[in-house]
Amino acid sequence: MFGDSFKFVIGSLCVASLVLAAPAFGQKTKAQLNTEVGTTFPDQSTRQITPSGVRTFQNDLINSIMPTAPVISGNLACFSGTTGLLQDCGSAPSSAQLQPYTAANTSPASQTIQAQLRKIPVSCEDFGTCGTTDDTMNVQAAINHAAAQGRCFQFNRIYTLTTIIIDTVSAPCMNGRGGLIAKAGSVANALLEIKDSVGIVIDGNISLNCSGEAGVANGFKFWGTGANAAQYNPGLFFAAIAGCKNMAQ
Repeated sequence: MFGDSFKFVIGSLCVASLVLAAPAFGQKTKAQLNTEVGTTFPDQSTRQITPSGVRTFQNDLINSIMPTAPVISGNLACFSGTTGLLQDCGSAPSSAQLQPYTAANTSPASQTIQAQLRKIPVSCEDFGTCGTTDDTMNVQAAINHAAAQGRCFQFNRIYTLTTIIIDTVSAPCMNGRGGLIAKAGSVANALLEIKDSVGIVIDGNISLNCSGEAGVANGFKFWGTGANAAQYNPGLFFAAIAGCKNMAQ
């Protein structure tokens, strides 16, 4: 019994001593690491011999991944075209990189990069895999996002879906090449429905194909319920509206 207790106490003390002795590792400089190579892999001067190749490899590794000179806080780190190693660029990031974008026109206006990026159309592909047997969710999400950001929706292909509804949007726009085709078994007022939206623009080689589905009443429905009438200032261009009981309502 005493032997078991003694073993337990000794074991606990060993564990405690290991925990207390655990070193606190901090980031070291290249010079410190190169010095450690000499002590970790001693040469014959200390009556211990380490293969010279091991020492050379360690030094090469340290020199390859660390800057050839300290990088001053706030400065950029660059690759040296001579050594291929990192070094101090000698300068901090230019404030010009953070300046607003200036449009190249007759009366330049200061615009942020974000504002410029928002002019890029939104597509179904921005919201997931498209060109499937049912793209309804991704196309609708893309159109909703485009409308909220004041951007256009771009057709990149023919999308198979049940219906797309644009409801109460100011100046929605669509362009590109592609269109919508009704999914088998679809039931909807229209393949594309525009409701209570003003200034709609549909421009491009865009087609609507109801694919003969009896449950789809119209290829295109364009209507309003009040003062925000959908028929106000439309600009519509379709390459074709086909396979529908009614072309438009």
